[in-house]
Amino acid sequence: MPPELPPGGDLKRFMVGTWEYTTQAGQGMTTTTTIQYRDDGSYAGIVTLTMQGVGSTSQAVSGKWTVQPITADRFSLTLTPDGGVGAQTVEVRKVNDNVLENLTQGGQAHRVG
Repeated sequence: MPPELPPGGDLKRFMVGTWEYTTQAGQGMTTTTTIQYRDDGSYAGIVTLTMQGVGSTSQAVSGKWTVQPITADRFSLTLTPDGGVGAQTVEVRKVNDNVLENLTQGGQAHRVG
């Protein structure tokens, strides 16, 4: 049985901290997103795109975040960038206290701080 999420407002507290999410985009491209989720509902981080044989480029990201429970082990995470344009919602499953599975885009996020 998968680990259950904390109830109500504890779900937000569970997410507070720094998480790293890495995806392989094929053809030697890797995207690493490191985001600090703050308890005031804001986030800030860096998205780094690395291309094998070419190098990497990074972009700062920031905005507001919210979570909504779906089931005992799943929730939705919505990131709204500063400026309010381009909000993105993904469905996430808690693997354990330090690993989340992104069910919408694939891959896993790991707590790094």
